[in-house]
Amino acid sequence: MAPQRTVTYSIRVVTPPDVPSLARLHLRTALTAYAGIFPTEAPKPVLADTEGRWARYLSEGIGWLASEGGEVVGMAALLPGEPHGGRLEAVYVDPLRWGRGIGDALADTAEAEAVVRGWLPLHLWVLEANHRARQWYERRGWGMDPSARRTVWGSVVDLGYVLTQEGVSRWQR
Repeated sequence: MAPQRTVTYSIRVVTPPDVPSLARLHLRTALTAYAGIFPTEAPKPVLADTEGRWARYLSEGIGWLASEGGEVVGMAALLPGEPHGGRLEAVYVDPLRWGRGIGDALADTAEAEAVVRGWLPLHLWVLEANHRARQWYERRGWGMDPSARRTVWGSVVDLGYVLTQEGVSRWQR
């Protein structure tokens, strides 16, 4: 029998005053998760740009944050897609809290909202060399879209993933 996890975090909808905290965690998490993926000469992300990205996410869609003891420990955003479906953006969890189910809870929330809004198929981008994230999404029912591939910087490549109604069925049973 698997050990039970104690849930000590809560999830709520992001509001504009949350943006600075989200942006700081987003940057810290990205720098950890992408260490060794981007070459040292690649430009580092900038806090102001990340804050602007989160402001755009909130103006175009909806975001959620996970908090623990008043501290932001995770986030996810959901946006409408072009020309249909939706996009899952910025699923990040504090690296010190990886493996505790926070990312799953955030993704479950966003995926359920995509179903309610009729935003399936749902799309996202994952760095090709980010094997940890790619395996996590694949376990969740996401499949790689062989036609969706883009260069991010130099030789760093993003791969497109898609979640269809069939992939969502894992939690609708």
